[in-house]
Amino acid sequence: MTRVITVQVEGNRDILHFKSEQEKIKQNDYVIVKSLCGEELGKVIKYFGDSLNKIKNISCIPEILRIASQRDLDNFNKKKMDEKEAYDFCLKKIKEREIPIKLIRITISISINPIRTIVFNQSKITAPPAIRKQLIPIPYK
Repeated sequence: MTRVITVQVEGNRDILHFKSEQEKIKQNDYVIVKSLCGEELGKVIKYFGDSLNKIKNISCIPEILRIASQRDLDNFNKKKMDEKEAYDFCLKKIKEREIPIKLIRITISISINPIRTIVFNQSKITAPPAIRKQLIPIPYK
């Protein structure tokens, strides 16, 4: 039986709906879901029985990839530490170069190699091309 499951995605704290055929998934379990940036770790908040399946067409809801293993949890913990290290590194370089922007967050994808940065200036507008050119040559590790 397909169930609709509410998952809170760890990286951005979004709460999204997924479907799964797995009966083993319980509330507070960690699961791996697919997102735009690759695979993400999420925590099961709630799951619905088949009453929701009869009301809604759930064919368009994405599926949970799997229940998170200890290896997945270790990888996501390492990812968090790497994001913190990259954030501190970028802040240091921004201060050294006196670039007038505010760094919001660093996101590292597990299944996609590049480091993605979301950079905004004080007025919350994406940094102009001249500033972006200054950021590109910053090497990480």
